[in-house]
Amino acid sequence: MTQVCRLCDKEKKLIKAHIIPDWAHRTLKQDNHLIYLSTGAKERKIQSGYWDNSILCRECDGDVIGQYDTYAKKFFDRDFSKEIVRGTASSGEDVAYIHLKDFDYTKLKLFLVSVLWRASISNLPQFAATNLGKYEDIAKQMILEGKIINEKNFQIVLAYCEPPEAGKAFEKAILSPGKHKFDHAICHSFMMAGFDAIIKVSDAPSSLHIEGLNMHPSGFHVLVRKFEESSIGKYIARFKEQRRIKKLS
Repeated sequence: MTQVCRLCDKEKKLIKAHIIPDWAHRTLKQDNHLIYLSTGAKERKIQSGYWDNSILCRECDGDVIGQYDTYAKKFFDRDFSKEIVRGTASSGEDVAYIHLKDFDYTKLKLFLVSVLWRASISNLPQFAATNLGKYEDIAKQMILEGKIINEKNFQIVLAYCEPPEAGKAFEKAILSPGKHKFDHAICHSFMMAGFDAIIKVSDAPSSLHIEGLNMHPSGFHVLVRKFEESSIGKYIARFKEQRRIKKLS
C-alpha cells in the first residue's frame, strides 16, 4: 500500500518514522523500557519512542532528515557539563552558561526544526499540542532544500540542564513538544539530550530570543540551569509527588 509522503509529496510506501530520532531514546532505557514524558499526558513506559507510519517515505526519513539526525547525534554526544562557564553578573547574581561555537549551524537548526515539523504533521495524540500552522510549509521547504530561508523564522534558544545528583537516567529524558507564549510570540519547546529547545514560531518579537542567546552561525550562549528547575525536572517532581500521595491514600 502506498501513501503520499509529507516531505517529497510523492506516492510511496511509507515507513515507521520516529518523531524524535531513535538515538535520543537509547540512554533512557529502564528495565528494557523507555521513560517518556508527554505534555498533556501521563508518564508512559514504551519500547523505542513514538513513531508514525503515515508521514514519511524511506528516502526522506533516511536520506534527507537522516543527515540532520546523524549530525545532531554527534553534536549532542558529548559531556557539556565540562563546558559550563560560571561567573557573577553586574547585579551580583550567579550566572552559568555554555558558549557554543564551531558547529554546523544549518544542520543543527534544521534538525531541531525537523523534530518540530515531524511533531506538527503527526496524528499521534502525544504531539497534538504542536501545530505550526502557516509555518509548517516554511519548515518543510527548509528541510527539503537544506537551507535557512529566513533567519527570523524559527529563532532558537537552548537551555542546558545540569545533570541531577541522583537519577542520572533522567538527565537525558525526553519531553514532547509543548506550546508557550513569550510576550506576544508563539513558541514551541521540547527537551532531549539534556537540552530544552525553545523555538519561536512567530513574526512577533520575544524578549527571550535576543542577540547572544539566539542560535547563530558565529556562535551563541546556552543558558544553564539546575535539573530541578528544568521542564523535565518539574515534571518528574510532580510525578513523584503524585505517586507518593497515591501510596499514602
